[in-house]
Amino acid sequence: MPTSSKSQAILEHVRRVRFATVAELSASLGVSAVTVRRYLAQLEEQGLLTRTRGGAIAIGDLLEEPALTAKEGRQAEEKQRIAAAAVSMINDGDVIALNAGSTTAAIARLLTTRREITVVTNSLPVIRTLAGNPDIRMLIVGGQLRNRSLALVGPLALQNLADLFVDKAFLGVDGISVEHGITTPNLDEAVVNRTMLRRARKVIVVADHTKFGRVSLSRISSIEEVHTVITDQLAPADAVACLRQLGKEVVLT
Repeated sequence: MPTSSKSQAILEHVRRVRFATVAELSASLGVSAVTVRRYLAQLEEQGLLTRTRGGAIAIGDLLEEPALTAKEGRQAEEKQRIAAAAVSMINDGDVIALNAGSTTAAIARLLTTRREITVVTNSLPVIRTLAGNPDIRMLIVGGQLRNRSLALVGPLALQNLADLFVDKAFLGVDGISVEHGITTPNLDEAVVNRTMLRRARKVIVVADHTKFGRVSLSRISSIEEVHTVITDQLAPADAVACLRQLGKEVVLT
């Protein structure tokens, strides 16, 4: 257990926000960055958090991956608004990519308002939603099905994506951080998402406010490779400002 009130305060802060920077902790506690780093090293030695470059992550968050059914019930209203904003960016005739996730599944449910679009996806829920729609052509990225996320992954998925190009890729993520980029807990999904992202002319991340500041096990890409972030009004103001300073479009729903 932490041996001082400052150490305890750091641990509680990191557990509350899931990821915190040294600068943030230093300002919050009124101590130097050197002191914060010393406390973080002690807390990591005790197995209470994980240090990263420039900060710390709450223990367990790197691998935390709720089942898709559980995700769909979280921030449902925010995801619906984010999905509506995403669909407003899709034009008739577009070729788009949707990865596996609860927010991209919400996008698929709203695509009935679009005509003659092509959807490239590795998401079983997206496939189920769009199957039989005469106005949508689907290109299904094959591969091994992950039961937890209902995503198709593996060498076959990568091979199928290799020769495809899309106008816009809409990516749901588990974490978004200016410093660490966009991340996911699963290595196989990260590789597929990264490949999908790099086949797109425009990359649009769809993420509710709870994803900000989170860092999962595997990085999909840096923020530099993202063009637009669609989120909700509760997204941290400092993160939104930083993204805009980097030239990224941020849409608040």
